[in-house]
Amino acid sequence: MKKKAYYTAVACVAIATFGFAGIFAVDKVGQKKPNQNLASEMTTETEHSTYQVSSLLEPKKNSDTNQKDTSENKVSEKEEKKDSVDQASDETNQNHTDVSQAEGENSGEEDQGVAPVDAAANVRHFNQDKGIIWPVKGNVLLPYSMENTIYFPTMEEYRYHDAMVIDADVNDEVKIAAPGVIKEIYENEETGLTVVEDLGDGYTAVYGQLKDLNFAVGDEVLDGHVIGYITEPSKYYSTEGPNLYFAMKNGEEAVNPLNYIR
Repeated sequence: MKKKAYYTAVACVAIATFGFAGIFAVDKVGQKKPNQNLASEMTTETEHSTYQVSSLLEPKKNSDTNQKDTSENKVSEKEEKKDSVDQASDETNQNHTDVSQAEGENSGEEDQGVAPVDAAANVRHFNQDKGIIWPVKGNVLLPYSMENTIYFPTMEEYRYHDAMVIDADVNDEVKIAAPGVIKEIYENEETGLTVVEDLGDGYTAVYGQLKDLNFAVGDEVLDGHVIGYITEPSKYYSTEGPNLYFAMKNGEEAVNPLNYIR
């Protein structure tokens, strides 16, 4: 009876021991399984993240490639348009050249047998037969004299004289003696404000002792136009009084105005 109880107790202890070991093993397995699931989930999340990053990068790469292709296509289109414009411009220029050449040839054909324009026809001429008019109405105080000396009252000496000094009053009108062009205007100590007119063929007329001019250098004038007015005489003609200094030249040589006055 005691042996039977002993065996029974041993069996219970064994069963209890195996049961406890089984429970401990089951707990261990339960603890390991969550760790394995966690690792699996982390792996899955990593793969998912990698997929998301890849999916984000790949479209951008494709977009950059597409943009580059589009830019290259635009550049190519611009170059093609530029080539087309340049070609059209070249064709237009060629057409203009051809037309100009054709016009030049036609013009040459029309001009054949026509005498060229004589450039001398535009040269100004002094009409010696018509002569000049009196620039002012008055007595000749000092005549032209290059062969003999004449007396100058103000200077109190005898001198040769290459012009005429014509009596006038201050503010009297001075008229152009013959058609021409105003060539020069200057101030002179002896003749005061002086104007030189180109009459043509080398002839010039010189007007001195003037004021209030009506014309400028380069102006064309006709005989009878009022060029200006008589002013007070310079110190060289104070005794003679107000006057018009009037001279004519043929080239550099003085000539007698009386020989041309009509």
